[in-house]
Amino acid sequence: MPTMRLSKPMTMAIAVGAMAAAATLTASPAQADPVTGPPLQMIPQNVPQLPPGQGQLVLTAEGTVVGSKVTLQKDLGLRSQRWRLRFNGGSVAQIVGDQSGLCMRGALDGNVIRLAVCPDFNDLTPTVPELRTFWNDRQRLLNGVVVHRFESVQNALELTVRDSGTTVGTLLEGKPLNGQPNQLFRLKG
Repeated sequence: MPTMRLSKPMTMAIAVGAMAAAATLTASPAQADPVTGPPLQMIPQNVPQLPPGQGQLVLTAEGTVVGSKVTLQKDLGLRSQRWRLRFNGGSVAQIVGDQSGLCMRGALDGNVIRLAVCPDFNDLTPTVPELRTFWNDRQRLLNGVVVHRFESVQNALELTVRDSGTTVGTLLEGKPLNGQPNQLFRLKG
């Protein structure tokens, strides 16, 4: 039987999905331990996809304190450009900055995405702002590549590149689903 070779992004997507599935099978609802994946870059699909070393734009935390914005910046291999998906079963995850340990917090329609303290997954009564740190990870194939769409659990708004921007400094915001590539992200380990 011939062996099938998987691309690195496909392998990473399978590994993240397996971790989420394992968390679902082994965790009890009252005492679940989140499963945190490896550090990843988040590459928006509305920007040109460039070869390594040529200035690919990636999601970047603009600071390490609560309230820091998330923007597009050239890939410099910085920890502020690495994110970890923390799953607690199923497709619900927090997007955690590798450098700061803070979560991406969803926003109201048109408001900027910022970093916030990550609430405990086991807190059964989180506040509305805390709920915005939880995202539904919606995966699909696009031209043979696994892409992710992140929908806020609190208000169903999508993680979105503002105005489909393709330049350094473009902000991320919360917007309703639009079916466009500025709401799709490729994860790269």
